[in-house]
Amino acid sequence: MRPPPKQTPAEEMGYNIHVHKLISPTHYNLDRQDVLRNNYVTMLRDGVNSDITLRSKRGSVRAHRSVLAEASPVFEAMFKHDMQERRSSSVRLPDMTIGGLRIFLTLLYVTSGSHAPAIDNLANLFEDAILTHFDELADACMKYQVTRVMNVLQLKLRRKLTPANCWTYIHKFLADSETVTSKISYKSCISFAVKHVVQLIDSDNFLEEMSKNPKIVHEILMHVFKL
Repeated sequence: MRPPPKQTPAEEMGYNIHVHKLISPTHYNLDRQDVLRNNYVTMLRDGVNSDITLRSKRGSVRAHRSVLAEASPVFEAMFKHDMQERRSSSVRLPDMTIGGLRIFLTLLYVTSGSHAPAIDNLANLFEDAILTHFDELADACMKYQVTRVMNVLQLKLRRKLTPANCWTYIHKFLADSETVTSKISYKSCISFAVKHVVQLIDSDNFLEEMSKNPKIVHEILMHVFKL
């Protein structure tokens, strides 16, 4: 018989998630009371009346179907139809770390309801966690169609872009270009590429991009020629 899983520090303290620990130290002096006192955040932090468990690679977080379904049409479909997630009261997110899952749910919950804090304030308050887990957050937002969390991430995209990873993000957001937020993110990547076109041309994968994705390269160069 397997021993029970070791409790996380948050569980040992009776908390589902230590939301205040996700706030960036450099921005801790910002007005964070709207976040910490938010009713949805309190529900997530304490796990009160939770009815679903989200499981990442090395940990789990209790959540609420109603909140997840309201934020995501994918979650809504899971819980409405006779799917495994509905029957087991558990959703597996094997591509997410426990840290990524915590910040993903925190952003999802804090942007719920009609009195959600401004997204620019949220992007700054949780800046460190967002930048650390940016890729898995973006992937989760696109997979589960959580537009409002993606809106928060979009504000920090420029902090994440470099000449080395620019192509990766261009392809990521182009693949999900049906959503407004991904279109905006794609345009941000193109603008970054235009600004750093010299470094991109000197990069090892520029010729490969010209061969495989000539339309994207052409789009970037057309913007450069218009400057």
